[in-house]
Parts: sequence; C-alpha cells; structure tokens
Amino acid sequence: MPIKRKNILLVTPFTVLPGEKGFHRLTYIAEKLGRRGHQVTLVTSSFQHYDKAFRDKTDVASRSLEIPYNIVLLDELGYTKNIGLDRIRSHRHLSKQLHQYLENLKEKPDVIYCTYPPMDA
Repeated sequence: MPIKRKNILLVTPFTVLPGEKGFHRLTYIAEKLGRRGHQVTLVTSSFQHYDKAFRDKTDVASRSLEIPYNIVLLDELGYTKNIGLDRIRSHRHLSKQLHQYLENLKEKPDVIYCTYPPMDA
C-alpha cells in the first residue's frame, strides 16, 4: 500500500542544523521524513541558542541543498544570557515572526510538530 505523502511542518527554536556541532532529534526526524518522500519544512530561529550567535543564512542555504527537507530561518533578536529580559524579548520577537510566517503559508500543512515553543508561540 503506497504511503500518502504529507506536507509536514516542524517548528523548533532550539535545534542543531546540518553543519553545526551537536545532534537534535528534530533534524533527524526531518531527514527521515524527507527521505520517505514527504514534503518537510523545518522552521527554526536565525539565532543559534547553544553558541549565542546568529546563523550564517548563506551557509544554511548552501547546506540545505544537500538535505531532503527545507529550512526556514525566522529572525530573532538574540541574547547573551539564558535567563534575562533580553531572552524574553528575543522569544517574543521570534513568536511574532512565527505567527506571520504561519499566516502567510500558501498551503496548509497536514501535520505541525512543535518542540520547545517559546511562551508566546
């Protein structure tokens, strides 16, 4: 019986993308689903939480050509400490970006899986 191909949206602000050090289960899941033929989009932050640094969008775009899913980077303000008002502001900004992204989707996903959502999301 053939598998019905799904449009899957994976949302996670804290992940490790291809080429970054470490492992995250959502990129693993995206890889597996993409290899099975599903249309997968991984939505994450332009800010890399673990290193407290912004991702190089050009580098992410070039690495995206080598994987079976799409990566969407949403703008975030960034912060230097795990606990503080800057992190709250940054997450609030990311939540607004996510809201805008979801409102502007041309095709409604069949499945949305969200991990570690900021409070506003």
